[in-house]
Amino acid sequence: MAIDYRSGISIFEILLYSPCLIVALWLALRHGFGRNSGWIFLVLFTLVRLVGSSTQLISISNRSKNVAITDIICQSIGLSPLILVCVGLLSRANDSSGNLHYKKIVPPIIFRIISLLSLIGVILCIVGVTDSTGSVNGNFGKPAIQTKVGVMLFLLAWFVLCLLLGVITLHISKIELGERRLVLAVAVSIPFLFVRLIYSVLSVYSENEHFNPLTGSVTVKLFMAILEELVVILTCLAVGIMLRVIPKSEKSAAVGSHVDSRPQSEGKHAGRGAPSRGGSWSNTGGSRPPPRRHRQKQRRRGGPIHQLVGLAVDRY
Repeated sequence: MAIDYRSGISIFEILLYSPCLIVALWLALRHGFGRNSGWIFLVLFTLVRLVGSSTQLISISNRSKNVAITDIICQSIGLSPLILVCVGLLSRANDSSGNLHYKKIVPPIIFRIISLLSLIGVILCIVGVTDSTGSVNGNFGKPAIQTKVGVMLFLLAWFVLCLLLGVITLHISKIELGERRLVLAVAVSIPFLFVRLIYSVLSVYSENEHFNPLTGSVTVKLFMAILEELVVILTCLAVGIMLRVIPKSEKSAAVGSHVDSRPQSEGKHAGRGAPSRGGSWSNTGGSRPPPRRHRQKQRRRGGPIHQLVGLAVDRY
């Protein structure tokens, strides 16, 4: 069977995302597979796109319902990894601000909320696609309500992501110099993500046949979905290549500095306190009492018996 316009786009995606998968795997190995870093979602997205494009090519000779369902699922869940990649990049920039200051710019719980919204959106989209009725040739009817709610959750996650980007941008001076390019990468990706979201909203809520994910206009899909995803992925991959690797020792030291930064700053005033009448040290700054050898040099108050008792305590 001859290769048409739609199949040519799928071949283009396979040729493009195959090296992207290799780079994404290398970045995940280099920076870590943690969800907070976001690199693992680059791997997941490239895998989803390779599977989706391969499924579309299979549908040329096998137009079964299962093949069509797999194709639509791969198209509908692609938004979630893109959003989670941007969340991971902003989360790393936020952690970088914590390395220089005692308090981070944004509480980490906000990033978990966005990730949860995206995860729920993926689950609803998958359930909605599998519950949709269709014929054998893969011509599906109206999208299920689960799919519509899932797309709205993606849109809500994008809106919260924009708010996070605005807050972190206002405090970008608190972020390390090398990590500020993370904020720039997310700022570049945000408008392309919005166009991609608009395509998903129209494909779910609009009855215009041009936005049908299976039989709609390939040109509309190319300029409103495929190219936008490509820009986001290439931007994140480029930033990941330029970023330095954070050693585990530095991560643990950064966590320890958050805990010990206040006692260290207050420790400069150690030795300024004076013993109370009961013999205990009262430090107005909250610092620990001076060591025993320093207390020996302190001038004791009280009578001779009080001084002898204090000397015996110091010695033993």
